[in-house]
Amino acid sequence: LHNELYPDDQIPVVDVADRPFSDVPLQPGVLGDASDWVAAAKTAGLVEGVTGTTFQPYDEVRRDQMATMLVRALGWEAAASAVTPDTPGFTDVRLSSTHWSAATYLKTKGILQGYEEPVGSGNVVLRVGDPTLRKHVAVILCRVLDLPR
Repeated sequence: LHNELYPDDQIPVVDVADRPFSDVPLQPGVLGDASDWVAAAKTAGLVEGVTGTTFQPYDEVRRDQMATMLVRALGWEAAASAVTPDTPGFTDVRLSSTHWSAATYLKTKGILQGYEEPVGSGNVVLRVGDPTLRKHVAVILCRVLDLPR
């Protein structure tokens, strides 16, 4: 898998012989099946399991989880972890959440903007319980690619 942002950091996709997680179907002898891609993403540090052994491949991705995956994919973990607790984030992503720093960092960069609820209140939420829709992914990708290089 070619990484355009980090061309020297290729992500190999290989036909895996073992499941990357116990709940990811394995198709040995088929290069490019779901187990191969999930294993590549796991090896590259882009995704983690819901537990140490399960991935829940058929579940929706919450918006705060998407933020964490995006930060990992772009190599922004150090910058995100440097976000201080006084940085304005989303009120529905708690400071104690493992996704707080990623979501807050993407908010500071204008990639995630959230929703002011109620309008005029200054209370900005990510709506973590809502699914990440295709339209959201399109907006996020455009915002990421529009950032100064």
